[in-house]
Amino acid sequence: MIASILKSFGLIARNPLLLLPALIAGIINSIIIELLRQNIAELLAEWSSQGFLPVSGIQEPFYFIALHLNQFLLVGIGLFLVAVVNGITVFAYAEYVREKTQEKAGVLKAMINSWKAIPRILLLMGFLSIIALMFAVFFSYSIALTVSFEILGLILAIIILLLGLYLAIHFAFSLTVLGFEQMNAKETLKKTWNFSSKNSIQIIIFLALLTIIPVIFVEIGLYISSLTQNEIILTLIPLIITLIVFSFSNLSFALYYNEKSTQ
Repeated sequence: MIASILKSFGLIARNPLLLLPALIAGIINSIIIELLRQNIAELLAEWSSQGFLPVSGIQEPFYFIALHLNQFLLVGIGLFLVAVVNGITVFAYAEYVREKTQEKAGVLKAMINSWKAIPRILLLMGFLSIIALMFAVFFSYSIALTVSFEILGLILAIIILLLGLYLAIHFAFSLTVLGFEQMNAKETLKKTWNFSSKNSIQIIIFLALLTIIPVIFVEIGLYISSLTQNEIILTLIPLIITLIVFSFSNLSFALYYNEKSTQ
């Protein structure tokens, strides 16, 4: 586990071109988010003006969605595209590690192969997005339910949250497995579930580490930023940190999966 994380840093240090997939994904996602920015801001402003806990009870979230259906659809499609771009990037890093085990790795080759795998990525991301959407709707329903049935709504919200975390942990490696094993979406989900079930405790620790390490990088970036007033440096620091964190995280996933699957 620790070895996989350290090795990912070593790969980036020896081959900075590994930052390229993260850079391209970041540019595309920034464009998508910028196009959605106004719609997201309007939805948040409208929602906050009505109160985050609806006063009219369980119907309110669905009424709010119906009232702004076009904006929700636009934002939903945009966020799905962001998820797909990230999925393509995760696939590219998994493909790179897979190829490296056969001593024929290349960043550009991995990126090309990831774009060729878009149909499989779309199917997998579509399935995972539907699950995420269902949990978001049920969680909103349970939160709204607390207005009229406080204890029942709270218990339901906690159950849905825990179930969501359980599924998130079990499907966390799905895109990595898709790229590493070259399977279709159905086989990928089955293999991912089996892999995560056998290594659930280790995966929780692994995910915790991948949550803590970016925070450390951010703190380092903030410290370096406090030492200079140069605008170029101040602009580059968050960009470089973001690229390193995204690259090392995806490489760590692939390296850790390779480590555990070959044991």
